Amino acid sequence: MGMVPGTTRSSRPGWLVMGIGLVAIALFTVAGDGASVVFLLVIVASIVATATGIRWNQPPGQRRPWLALVASQLCFCASVILPRPDRDAAGPLETIANAAEIGGYVLLAVALTLLLRQRRLDRDDPGRVDALLVVLAAALMAWTLFIEPALGRPGDIGFAQLTDVVGSALDVVAIVASAQLIQAGRGRTPAFWILGLALTAVFGCDLLFALIGTSASTFVEKLLSALVLAGFLGMAVASLHPTVRQVSRPQPVALRRLGPARTVWLTALMLLPVVNTTLWPPRTALAGQGRVVLSLLLTVTVIVRIVRHTNARIQRELQARRRAAHDDLTGLPNRAGFYEELNRVADEPNRRVALLVIDLNDFKQTNDTYGHQAGDAVLVAFGALLRANIRAGEMAARLGGDEFAVLLDVDAVEDAVSVAERILWIAAAQRVPVGAAHTAISCSIGIAMTDSADSGRLAMNEIIHRADLAMYAAKRQGRGGWQTYVTEEAEPAAESAPASRQIV
Repeated sequence: MGMVPGTTRSSRPGWLVMGIGLVAIALFTVAGDGASVVFLLVIVASIVATATGIRWNQPPGQRRPWLALVASQLCFCASVILPRPDRDAAGPLETIANAAEIGGYVLLAVALTLLLRQRRLDRDDPGRVDALLVVLAAALMAWTLFIEPALGRPGDIGFAQLTDVVGSALDVVAIVASAQLIQAGRGRTPAFWILGLALTAVFGCDLLFALIGTSASTFVEKLLSALVLAGFLGMAVASLHPTVRQVSRPQPVALRRLGPARTVWLTALMLLPVVNTTLWPPRTALAGQGRVVLSLLLTVTVIVRIVRHTNARIQRELQARRRAAHDDLTGLPNRAGFYEELNRVADEPNRRVALLVIDLNDFKQTNDTYGHQAGDAVLVAFGALLRANIRAGEMAARLGGDEFAVLLDVDAVEDAVSVAERILWIAAAQRVPVGAAHTAISCSIGIAMTDSADSGRLAMNEIIHRADLAMYAAKRQGRGGWQTYVTEEAEPAAESAPASRQIV
C-alpha cells in the first residue's frame, strides 16, 4: 500500500538503506570474482530505492527533476552493464554503452537544472552569478586538463575519447547546477546534504578517472567504482529521507555581504587565467583560443558580479529609505516623509505653498461597525483619490490614523480652496465597499497658506498648527466642509461647499 505524498514519515528507511548499502560497498571492495554481482545488486537496489522515495515523498507536481535523476541512473547503469571489450571500438555494444553514458550525463544535468528552477524563488539572485563563476572556472580547468589533451592525441577521435570530452563538458554543466543549488537560499536539510555528497562522489569519480585514465591499477579502479556506488546510494538515501520535500520547494533569496572571504575568492578567479596559462601553456592555436574565450567570460562575469552586488546594495538602501518614509497601507508618504518635504519647502525663500490637513469623518464608526478591513479599504480609496488630484511636484501624505495632508504649489488661497472642494465632492460621490454595503467618504479640510512675508521662513510646526486649527473649525461647522486660516479679521468666505468658513 503506497504512502500519500505530504504525510509525515520516518527517516528510518533511508538510514537502513544507507547502512545496508555501505556494507555492500565494503564487500565489493574486498570481493574477488563476485565483485561484479555485488556491484550490479547495489546499482539496481539504489535505483529502486530512489524511485520508491520519489513515490513516497514527492507530490506529482515536483517529481520531474527526480524522475530525470532516475533516468540518469538507468543510463549509467546500462553503460556499466553492457559488455565493452574495447571501449574505443565502433561496435554496436560499444556505441550503445557510450551513448548511454553520455545520456546519463545529460539527464543528470537536466535533473539538477529542473531542481534548481523549482528551488529558486527569485530570478534576480546573486547566487546565479556566483554559480556562473564556478562553471566558468571549472570549464577553464576542464578545457586545460582534460579536453585539450584529448583533442591533442594523434589519430581520429574514438568513441571513448569522444565520451570523455563530452562527459567533461557535461560535468561542467552539472557542476554549475550543483553550485547554484547550494547557493539557492536556505532549506539545507539532511536530504540536501546527502544529495550533495552523492553528487560529489559522482563528480569526484569522473575527475579521478580523467586524471588517471587507463593507467589505473585494479585497486584504484575498484575505489573509483566504489565512488560510483556511493553516489548511487546517496541519491537513494536522499530521496527516501522525509526532508527531501523541502529540497524541491522554493527558497527565499539568501542575501550575503561581500566580505573578505568573497573578496579573496573573486580576486582568485580574476587571477585564474594568468595562473592557468603560466602553469599549462597552450600547445596549439585551438587550445589557446579556447582559453582566451573562457578567460574573457570569466573576467567579465567577475566584473558583473561586483557591479550587481553594488547595485543590489544601493537598491536595498533605496527601498529601506522608501519604507521608512512611506505608509505601507496607502503607499503615500508618511509623517516622516511629509516633514522632510516641509523642511525642503522652508529652505526655498521664494516658494509659496498651501497646506491641507484632512480628517475623515465617522471613520471610527466605520471601523467599529464593519471591521478594520473595511476601514483599511476606506483609507486606501481616499489615498488613491488624493494621489489622483494633485499635480507633479506636489505631495499627498498620510500623517497617521485617518489624518491626511496635502502640500500644494499655489499662489492664491482660492487655488487651494478649489482643490479642497474637488476632493470633497469626489469623496462624497465615491462608493467604497464595506462588508455587504457601500459607503461614501466624508472629510473635513483645514487650509493654511504661507504669506509672501512668511515664505521660506515659516516654521514647519506653525503651518501645521494653522492647518489643524482650520480643520477643527471645519469639523465644528459640520460634515464635509473646508475652512481656511487667515491672520486677521475677515468676513466669512462665500460658501461654495458646506461649512466653508474663515477663522481668525
